[in-house]
Amino acid sequence: MERLGLDIQGLEVRLPGASGSTLSGINVQVDAGARLVLVGESGAGKTTLLNVLSGAVTPSAGTVTFDGVSPFATAGALRGHRRGLGIVLQSPVGSLDPRQRCVDAVAEPLVVRSQTPKNEALERAFEELEALGLSADEACRLPGALSGGQCQRVAVARALIGRPRWVLADEPTASLDPHVGGELWVAFLERLSESASGLVLATHDLLSPALNGATVLVLRGGLCVETVQRFESMEDFHHPYSRELVEAIR
Repeated sequence: MERLGLDIQGLEVRLPGASGSTLSGINVQVDAGARLVLVGESGAGKTTLLNVLSGAVTPSAGTVTFDGVSPFATAGALRGHRRGLGIVLQSPVGSLDPRQRCVDAVAEPLVVRSQTPKNEALERAFEELEALGLSADEACRLPGALSGGQCQRVAVARALIGRPRWVLADEPTASLDPHVGGELWVAFLERLSESASGLVLATHDLLSPALNGATVLVLRGGLCVETVQRFESMEDFHHPYSRELVEAIR
């Protein structure tokens, strides 16, 4: 029986115009419903790896499988894979349609992907937003009428509404102040647990609560310099580059 979860073996990515491999020799396995956190400085390859996992970038070599199936095997496999994903981008306001009510933005994936009736989708969207700390009044506003933290809660609700197998998140709290970002992470991780969704997170923030218990991949220049299988504390980092990242936040 194939192992359930995400399995990356010998992954290499060469992007057009790049002088060498953007990613090379990436190997990691993560169980279904677990968390994989990608850390490293800008240009390390975190976003490129997320783009591979979303199906937006095709590997140049190696394999990527979710529950034993490669998203790149056929066009149908890729479509099915994308239907099972939730995506949270770094810019909360920029990821939302400024002319669309927030509750409609959250309900839309249910209507489009699973043909859920609009009234039922809206009811579930209100429930998801309330669970993430937004009132019905706030849910009915346009993104421009909400704060950055509130807009990111909308983006998280939209990613989670369909109970995805995996959520891909690229620096989702980078634009928020630490207090607001911390509150969002508490709600985000609770909802992930309830839906049994796995998470792949790209972040600069080694203090993010998402690291606790996660598999952590430390990337530098497209290479994995260290893998921590079950992160518990900063002492789990041993590679000199990883220690540099730790010292930078002290």
